[in-house]
Amino acid sequence: MRLFLLLVCFISIAFTRDNPFSYANNVQQESLISKEIPSEPLRPELLRLPIDAVRVKKITVEYQKVDGSKEKRTFEIEKPIAQDTPLLVKQ
Repeated sequence: MRLFLLLVCFISIAFTRDNPFSYANNVQQESLISKEIPSEPLRPELLRLPIDAVRVKKITVEYQKVDGSKEKRTFEIEKPIAQDTPLLVKQ
């Protein structure tokens, strides 16, 4: 029985990979990572604020970086706005 367990241990060690975190089927890592997400350019957007809004204090933009991480950036504006005119956002 000991000989059988010893033989099983040696066989299992002989067929293990050097790096247990590498891919088993020699699949390239590049093929598993999604390529750049195709997207259309930013089109002009009209943002309608409530009728009682009279000042824009700040604008916060949340964006995604090339590496996939997300980040927020806030721009301090402090400007008066016309009450019935929408805000235009474009690139």
